[in-house]
Amino acid sequence: MLFKELNPYVRFARRKEFRFEPVVSVARDHRIFIVEKGFADFFVDGQSFRLERDDVIFWPGGLQYRVE
Repeated sequence: MLFKELNPYVRFARRKEFRFEPVVSVARDHRIFIVEKGFADFFVDGQSFRLERDDVIFWPGGLQYRVE
């Protein structure tokens, strides 16, 4: 899926430097995560993904995930 195909309605947005705790979370609504600098490891459904600068990830509500 291409980012331009998402066409999201953005209800809430914030720019923040995160320091994630290694705990499993469940999003109640869809999420879009953009990495502006550095990197993050995203874990979902038994898979892991390394996200680096300028990467964008979208995931649906109800999905268990962890970010480190």
